[in-house]
Amino acid sequence: MLFRRKNKNYEMNMDMANSTLQNVLTSCRQSPNIIPFQQIVEKQTVTTRIYKRLIIMVSILLLLTFLLPLYILPLCRMTEGYFTPAPVILTNHYTQDDILYLEFSGDHIQFDKAYMVTANDETYYPISFDKQKKCICFPYIEGQKIVFHIPVKNSQEVQLLLTPVYE
Repeated sequence: MLFRRKNKNYEMNMDMANSTLQNVLTSCRQSPNIIPFQQIVEKQTVTTRIYKRLIIMVSILLLLTFLLPLYILPLCRMTEGYFTPAPVILTNHYTQDDILYLEFSGDHIQFDKAYMVTANDETYYPISFDKQKKCICFPYIEGQKIVFHIPVKNSQEVQLLLTPVYE
């Protein structure tokens, strides 16, 4: 119905239509029409064309609005690994000379904002860090439960728990 064209084109005699309009206006005791009837018909035709084009544009826009999520969802799945940073994972840890070395893999680690909190609520900041090797050095406190907070840019921070082993 919306995009269907009319099969029949009706034509009218402009002189007869103008005289009919004048007769109707005089019988209703209105002032006679001074605008040429051909101009009124052309204006109505232009208005109808604009209206039809507007309906087509709105219909296409509405269709695209409903189909866009079907297009975006597969696109997000295809580009998932390219735009999201690699997750931060602890790859190695060891102690040497009362210093705990933590080595990570992943992207966007904020080494300068990392810290550790002991069971006594004491906060320690890194002694040093190496961004190239992705290694952070903290003082090693033996026999205490320690929570490490490693912030990651545009993501949640990584928390590590070090608990003592009693033998």
